[in-house]
Amino acid sequence: MTIQKVFEKTKTLSVLFIEDEYGVRDKTSLMLKDLFLEVDIAIDGEAGLEQFKNYYTNKGSFYDLIITDINMPNLDGLSMVEQILQINPQQEVIVVSAYGDYEKLQTIINYGIKSYIKKPIEINDFLDKLYLASTNIETNLQYKTNIQKIQDFEKLVQNSNQVFIIFDKTCIIDKIFKSQNMELFNDDNVIGKKISSILYSNNTELESMFDNCFQLVVKETNELNKKLLTTTLPKEYIYNNKVFNLEYNILSDDHYLVVLADQTVHYNAKAELMMQKSECQMMLWAALHKSSFLKLKDSYEDFLSNLQYLIEQNDTESLKLKVKVFLDKLSYFKERFEMINMDNAKDSIARFEKEYHQLSCSYKDQNISNFIKSYHSINLKNGFEKDIQSITNELSKVLNIE
Repeated sequence: MTIQKVFEKTKTLSVLFIEDEYGVRDKTSLMLKDLFLEVDIAIDGEAGLEQFKNYYTNKGSFYDLIITDINMPNLDGLSMVEQILQINPQQEVIVVSAYGDYEKLQTIINYGIKSYIKKPIEINDFLDKLYLASTNIETNLQYKTNIQKIQDFEKLVQNSNQVFIIFDKTCIIDKIFKSQNMELFNDDNVIGKKISSILYSNNTELESMFDNCFQLVVKETNELNKKLLTTTLPKEYIYNNKVFNLEYNILSDDHYLVVLADQTVHYNAKAELMMQKSECQMMLWAALHKSSFLKLKDSYEDFLSNLQYLIEQNDTESLKLKVKVFLDKLSYFKERFEMINMDNAKDSIARFEKEYHQLSCSYKDQNISNFIKSYHSINLKNGFEKDIQSITNELSKVLNIE
């Protein structure tokens, strides 16, 4: 684990470090200050507990991470951690223990703490534990953020004349978002049932058409082809003399979305309705898909970083072994970028592939050289960063993020 990789996770976090040994405290705190945004130090458990409480009083939030020794005067680390967890059960904690503290380590496990470091502290182990802890913090924060976005989304839906039905690959309904005043569908009666039987209970032909279509959608691996298959389905749905427009969306390999927009009541305000639908879909995408998007973003950035390192190091042997892997990976990224309309990133990869194949056709025995020439000729990063900025700006507008 590199310090830079850990820093990318910890640079916005706060940490409280409790250690009674001056030498260990001084040396470790210097490293923490290079990694974390906020670093506070305490010399024993009693001071650590007091600092923990003061931080919440002053900031209105808890430390992201607490790192503490076990054996300390006034109040030992375990007693301090026990009191902290009573105040904040979700607190992320790393415990530093001396060799042989097995009984105390069992107590730590009973508290639900999974991360501990043995003294003397070994740098690689320390970095690994910091990375793991910061990843857990990131995941928990994302979970809380998604819950809030779902709640915000539900409030937005309350003010729209639309129904959002999420169903799985077997066409079983998982969740419905709609206004409480809308008579269309009752959650208690439709959750867990086949969407086709709910939409077309009186029309066996349309019910069969829907089922057959999504059997093909599930088997299809290309996202664009999945979307094209849904174009064969009905675009209107009539219920109690009201006409709803139907739109089908692919959320993931396992989940799909049907949006029903009431076109009867708000026919004269169609433009406004479409804006509401766009906002709802963007918020739902942000709540359900943000983690997948970030994983794709991180994966591509790591790929480019690794590729750039090998080229800068002139590591031709490694490149020779990995050229095909790199090309296959680029094709994979190009397909993923196309699915979510990251056109600049997709086009950059397409230009790179074209450049490389043209050179290879002319100089068949210089694949490594041609690969490096293509890399220097086509900037794979610029288009990607432009798309990331565009997506970030769109989400910020819809979600009212400053």
